[in-house]
Amino acid sequence: MWKNISNERLMMQLRWLQRRATELETRVSGLELNRLRTHDIQQRLAALESKTSVLETKEAQNADAIAKIQAKLRVWMRPGPLDIVVTGERVLSGEIAMKIMVFKVTLPAIPDKLDIVRRELQVLVDGVLSQTTNIVELDQTEVDDLEAAVGATVTLELRDVDDAGIMSSPSVAEFVSTDTIPPPQPGTLGVVVTGERIVPDPEPEPAPKPAPE
Repeated sequence: MWKNISNERLMMQLRWLQRRATELETRVSGLELNRLRTHDIQQRLAALESKTSVLETKEAQNADAIAKIQAKLRVWMRPGPLDIVVTGERVLSGEIAMKIMVFKVTLPAIPDKLDIVRRELQVLVDGVLSQTTNIVELDQTEVDDLEAAVGATVTLELRDVDDAGIMSSPSVAEFVSTDTIPPPQPGTLGVVVTGERIVPDPEPEPAPKPAPE
């Protein structure tokens, strides 16, 4: 009898052990599946990160290429033509008096959709830099009170500068400073009668003599 009971207990324990083994196998299988899934997900994430890095690198390269193209376009582009108007003259006193011409420059308009932040106007007199004017008011249309000695060769260079500090090619105008301003108009004339005189009539001309026969 005791022997039968012991066998039954052993069989029960064996069956319990088998169930536990099955449960453990199921758990291990699930864990292994989860590990495989996690590994697969990690690999996919790594691949996505690699692709993202490549795309970011290409995007940076494209942005750099675009910036270089814009820089080249900015250098190639130049402002429109300049218009010079002589506005006056003055005499510079000294050992040798020198006549100075005063003139102004009419600026070309800035085209739309250009990221210009300032303009630079340089005045060269006989090849030597004489004046530099920074123009920050982009709606400014004139620069006045520019000067050059009469007879000098004047070169004007206007450049546009964008928000990246890139400077365009210059718009150039060159002329010879010539005195084209007449002297001041004389004042009003005054007339005063100071006397009178009588002019006699002229003597009649004598009759011509007859020709000899």
